[in-house]
Amino acid sequence: MKQLPLDIRVRPRYRPEAFVLHSGVAHCYNFILKSVYERRFGIFLVTAPTRYGKTHLALRLYSDLTSKVQINTLFKAGYEFKEWLDNFSPHNKLSSNKVIIVDESEKYFTATNPGASGKFVEFIESSRTEERNVIFLSSMRPEYFPCDDHIMSRLKEAHIVSIAPPDDESIPEILYQIGRQWGVNLSKRNISFLQKRLRRDIPALEQYLFRLLHLSKVMGVKIGHNVISEAL
Repeated sequence: MKQLPLDIRVRPRYRPEAFVLHSGVAHCYNFILKSVYERRFGIFLVTAPTRYGKTHLALRLYSDLTSKVQINTLFKAGYEFKEWLDNFSPHNKLSSNKVIIVDESEKYFTATNPGASGKFVEFIESSRTEERNVIFLSSMRPEYFPCDDHIMSRLKEAHIVSIAPPDDESIPEILYQIGRQWGVNLSKRNISFLQKRLRRDIPALEQYLFRLLHLSKVMGVKIGHNVISEAL
């Protein structure tokens, strides 16, 4: 089908409960939680392409750590992290936060000029002393960060884990949850139909749902099997 221009500007709010812990991400989640439970210092870098579920993973970790096991956890987006770090002092009340999660961390690392690494180094060394866990999530791998050796030497200590595509068994639940986020209630029959025809990665599933919503809007019809087929 010919690609349709999309006019969907408002993205749904991220909800931890909508996150599907599929096979491609479960190893990241379980590895990080196990390490955090050991209460030892650690740096983690979760890498994956854009729209692969990094923010959902970050929020799921934050939710589970704060509510289920009651570990004080701080969540920052990449664009907030620099400002927060500029005001950081190892003598402040940070010690109560035993986990720091930084989503979209590539926004910090790509914007930090060589020679401007002092605050980051101070933060990491303070985290080491306080046995704090620091979790970075990034759309870029660390070898592409234009940072100086002081930052890179700390990142070399990081446990690097990558989110992989979901397995076939996870696709129905992922389709259902992504559809719900966008107000589309896909039946089991429609999900089974789509599973046989769509690529097995989350960006492809999202792009299909964007096309489906757009086509339904353009045609002025409710989403049903005919529109679902036409959007393929």
